[in-house]
Amino acid sequence: MKKIYLMLLALGLAGSSVFAQMPPESKPDLELTKEEANFRIEDFQSKVNSLDAKLNELNNKVTDLNNQINSQKKSLQDCKEELKRLLNVTDADIDAFRQKLGYIEGKIREFKGMSDDQLAEKTDQIKALENEL
Repeated sequence: MKKIYLMLLALGLAGSSVFAQMPPESKPDLELTKEEANFRIEDFQSKVNSLDAKLNELNNKVTDLNNQINSQKKSLQDCKEELKRLLNVTDADIDAFRQKLGYIEGKIREFKGMSDDQLAEKTDQIKALENEL
């Protein structure tokens, strides 16, 4: 029983010395004792160190994610180059195809707004676009 009492007393004294050092948050800096000021500084420094560690961890994650993005971009570019090689086309060929396809899409949009009678008159043009496509 004495051991438990002594342990509780020791914990109480240790706890009271810790709490004696810890100034209330609302206490102005100018009213702090040197011991309280040092404790507050250590507390803030601990928080700053913790935040610095989190920042470094997040910066490392950002760097890793940027590396993954760059790797995926490189992989995508390699796939595009391989596709062009397999199709035996150049960037100019692809651009020309896009332009032609854009022209055909524009004509189709134009035809969509026409009535059936108007479309009947343009059957030759529609078949020509169909062949071109």
